[in-house]
Parts: sequence; C-alpha cells; structure tokens
Amino acid sequence: MAVTLTVSKTLAGPQVSDLLNGGTTGVDMGTVANNAVSATAHLLIRHDGVNKITSTAFYIQSFSGTPYGGAYTPAADLARLLALGDMTPTSYGLQLEEDWDAAVPFSTFYQVKTGAADSFANRRTIAASSMSYNNSGTEANPSAPAAGEIGPDGNTTVGDRGHLTYRMSIPATETDGGIRQFDLVVAYSYTN
Repeated sequence: MAVTLTVSKTLAGPQVSDLLNGGTTGVDMGTVANNAVSATAHLLIRHDGVNKITSTAFYIQSFSGTPYGGAYTPAADLARLLALGDMTPTSYGLQLEEDWDAAVPFSTFYQVKTGAADSFANRRTIAASSMSYNNSGTEANPSAPAAGEIGPDGNTTVGDRGHLTYRMSIPATETDGGIRQFDLVVAYSYTN
C-alpha cells in the first residue's frame, strides 16, 4: 500500500502549493531584507497510512522543479544557503525551531549548514518536541511523542503531525540578492 504525505501550512490544510517564480509550486518564504529574519512559517506533515511512519527526517537539496525560477542556478542556490548556515559566530540561512509550541520561539534552533541536513546521509530526524496531533481542530501535544514518528490520523500517543517551524536569516553583508530556490525533502519509512 502506498502512503501519501501531505505537507500543509495549517493543521488540516491542503498540500502546500504556492506559485513559485518560474511557474512551479512549493513553499514561498517571501522576501527577506539584509540584516533581517523572515516571518516565521509553519509546515505540518501528516499521512494517510493506517500505521505510523518512522524515521521521519528532512534535508535540503538542489531545486529539482522545472522550470527553475531563481536568479542563479539550483547548485549555486544550495551552495549559498549552506554558506549562510556556515557563517560564524552568528548563523544565518535556514533555521528550524524544534519545539512546535515553544514559549520563546527560536531561543534555540536547528541550523541547516554543511554537514547538517544538507543531504540524505546528513538528514535531521524530526524531534519528538515537533510532534503534535489534531485535537478536533486544535493542535495539541501527544502523550508520548517519539523522534521521527508520526501516527495515523487521530493518534494521540505519538501524534499525527510533524510540525516544522522555520525562518530564513540574512546577514547585513549579503551582496547576492535575488530569488533562491531549493528542495526541502521529507524522508520516512512505512510498514504496512
């Protein structure tokens, strides 16, 4: 049996399908000025299987959509995103809050950079604190969440959603403006 993932911006919303530059669909993170942080955004992952999915993780890769609508090339966009994450002492680029209901979002966060969610081999398992469930239209904490596990609809134990909260941070020194495109890939295992 095939299992279908739905990645939405809301608890029970449709598959994300923002119209991207170039004509493909995905998640549009909007515009971020130099020395600024994008608006915080949310992706909620659920599935239509009867059993839980496990080993649920994410990583980024070069944009694979057709046509490419960025300002450079897919490879250059990925390289720049990783370079932003590699900057020290302050990290920039793609940042993910791993506690969906954190009292102070982004007080700590996971930084995508070289060696960290930059490939399938370096994928990041979705944290237990990122799991939630749909409690009649209200997002709630499951009773025993586990890293990488998303239960079927209605599962209150491990949860039935993986909730990624993310933002993009750009340094004051950024000189390469323009549209950047990349893939955020969700990997998982399912046993029927």
